[in-house]
Amino acid sequence: MNKTKRRAYSKGFTIVEIVVVVVVLSILSTIGYFAIQGWRTRTAQGEVSSDLNQAVSAMEAARTFSSGYPAAIPSTFKASANVTVTLKTTTATSFCMEGASKVVPSVVYKATNTSKTPVSGTC
Repeated sequence: MNKTKRRAYSKGFTIVEIVVVVVVLSILSTIGYFAIQGWRTRTAQGEVSSDLNQAVSAMEAARTFSSGYPAAIPSTFKASANVTVTLKTTTATSFCMEGASKVVPSVVYKATNTSKTPVSGTC
């Protein structure tokens, strides 16, 4: 009688299988990280731009009811929780204000009385 030898297999994963899983997970997490960072930046840009538009409207409305631009941002304007709006310079005929994101510090926009549309940069 011929006895066949059985090869004993241990239960578990090989080192190659574990390395492949780790590499795939690393690639997926890197892609996800950069996708989320891009989304956060775009969201912060939209939020800062929107708040600056509202602040410019408040400044223009205040100018309509007085002889010039006010020395401070009108109290009718309230910034979003993640945005800081600062009036940098103001005279009776001009102003420059900056909006910055608290979430993404690199997002800084400015708006002036001549260029009411917020643009990237500082005063």
